[in-house]
Amino acid sequence: MLNIRAAKQAEYETVRAFYDSLIDSMEGSPFHPGWEKGIYPAYEYLMDSIEKGQLYCGWLDGQIVSCMIVNHEYNEGYRALKWSVNPPDCQLLVIHTLGVDSRFSGRGIAREMVRFVIAFAKEQKIPTIRLDVLEGNLPAERAYRAVGFQYAGTVPMYYEDTGWTNYKAFELLLPEQKAPASMSDIKIREYRPDDCLEITRLFYHTVHTVNARDYTKEQLNAWADGHPDLDAWNRSLLAHYSLVAIKDGRIAGFGDIDKSGYLDRLYVHADHQGTGVASALCSQLEQSVSGSITTHASITARPFFEKRGYQVKKEQQVERKGILLTNFVMERSPSEEGAPDTADNRTAPSPRTAPESC
Repeated sequence: MLNIRAAKQAEYETVRAFYDSLIDSMEGSPFHPGWEKGIYPAYEYLMDSIEKGQLYCGWLDGQIVSCMIVNHEYNEGYRALKWSVNPPDCQLLVIHTLGVDSRFSGRGIAREMVRFVIAFAKEQKIPTIRLDVLEGNLPAERAYRAVGFQYAGTVPMYYEDTGWTNYKAFELLLPEQKAPASMSDIKIREYRPDDCLEITRLFYHTVHTVNARDYTKEQLNAWADGHPDLDAWNRSLLAHYSLVAIKDGRIAGFGDIDKSGYLDRLYVHADHQGTGVASALCSQLEQSVSGSITTHASITARPFFEKRGYQVKKEQQVERKGILLTNFVMERSPSEEGAPDTADNRTAPSPRTAPESC
């Protein structure tokens, strides 16, 4: 069992060795965070954080397998972002330098470390936790999204190891601090053929981020391999009643339904989760048919549809490229009215929804 506690001053050399070894193990990785020995995290920074009781270690079988720094400090670039809530600095937590020994990857250790911070924040009645990820570091992004962090924006920030570089910022709001969804800056319109390429890119990114919490990498690759047949997608979307949600000139989500009432696709970009986009799209799609509505919902999407009054008819295993994926046949009759959804982080539908040619 992972034991998480503040590092002691006598453990400085062990902590330093942990980070040095971690940086060595990341050499050559396509998702290298840019850390350099003695530069980031700086050795003085590690010592100072230990002295302040801000550096936490995860211990397993007598050895450090993970470390992180948690405090109220943040890069100046954070000030340029539009956060959901803006408490005083003393009432927010920022996670820095979270790393896991590569020999223990895939065991949920990073998740446990973050949950430790969440529990501490709840105990101290702190409303929000923030962090940033080097743009392009998809594994780190997926890991934080999987425990509930929401995208807050991308901003150039300066760090000693990377210089001026774009970072993606994320925030986690404690349940009692959840911001209400807003659709004031979202426009919904019908699909056009020139939307197709952007839609397929959104589809791939959403599957590989939002759905990563419920499916393996092998399953995600079978579901969305990154090589879509654009003609097949376009024909399918034109044959259905298809809608796109536009925010800041970009597609934030899309969905489609056929004349029989089969809700085929409903995807919201990972950066726009929790804004009510899926609910708005789904409501308009549902209103286009008069009878029962069915869908094949992924594990991730099932709670969203249940909130809207859909009932699970059966669980099934569908095969995509020789790989089995779980989804649920769900149905909503005309008399069933679902509750409005305010958390779109469970809205990506099932593997059934992509054209079989992709």
